[in-house]
Amino acid sequence: MRWHLHRGVCVRFCAFALLALTWLLVGAAPAWSLLLTPEAALKHAEQSITHPEGVVWTLDVEVDEGDRISRRTLLLTAKGFNVLAEVLRPREMQGQLLLRSKAELWAINPGESLPAPLRPNDRYLGPVSYDNLMPTDYLDNYHIEAVAEDTAFGEACLLFTLRGNEELGEYDMVRLWVSKERLVAVKANFYGPTGRFLTSAHIKYEHDALIDGEIRPFISEMIIRSGLFSDASARLEWSPPQILNIPSDTFELRALLGPEAYAELLIQQERERQREE
Repeated sequence: MRWHLHRGVCVRFCAFALLALTWLLVGAAPAWSLLLTPEAALKHAEQSITHPEGVVWTLDVEVDEGDRISRRTLLLTAKGFNVLAEVLRPREMQGQLLLRSKAELWAINPGESLPAPLRPNDRYLGPVSYDNLMPTDYLDNYHIEAVAEDTAFGEACLLFTLRGNEELGEYDMVRLWVSKERLVAVKANFYGPTGRFLTSAHIKYEHDALIDGEIRPFISEMIIRSGLFSDASARLEWSPPQILNIPSDTFELRALLGPEAYAELLIQQERERQREE
């Protein structure tokens, strides 16, 4: 009888201890983010904007420049930070492509002209840059200059000051607010040479995706506001992501152009290099 009594007490104590431990771990979850290195926190934030195996979604872009409103819809296919974007609307631009493959970015108008090289910080439409349309590899394309603590939209954040690689055509500087609790980038300010403020972005994550066996928030919307001397704004809305295994050659320029057009492009590039010399 006494043994049964002790056994019941032991079971209740263990159950209580397990419940208390679970509560502590859940309650302490935001604190775990503080144990991550800045690089690990940034890598975690990048997982909510792309997928290493592949992701497909549509992107609706609406730009308000005061006197006019412009809209475009693109079909995005990404694998990591390689991206193929196809314009679906407006009809007169349908079929035009943007390709980001490794460090290169191209505008492709199939059957009409050779691809044109672009820089990620070039303007796509109004205050929207090509970089805003696609997941950005902050860890490889920027270096961390400083990390501080701040708040953005009511969330405690790690504030990263990032310096861009000029050769890759990235922004001169980006200030990125990463939520400590959710480990997603909720705000970004973009700067040009001499530190001139260009645009600010508010980023939302109302979708989710399975990443490394964990359900993670996934990008759904970005509100962009222009910097000085402009009232232009933009809203970018991503559809729910479809996680797929995308073949790597989807992002190869040669595969998109075909061997003849690709050879012609190489000849053109060589001529341009000779002229520059």
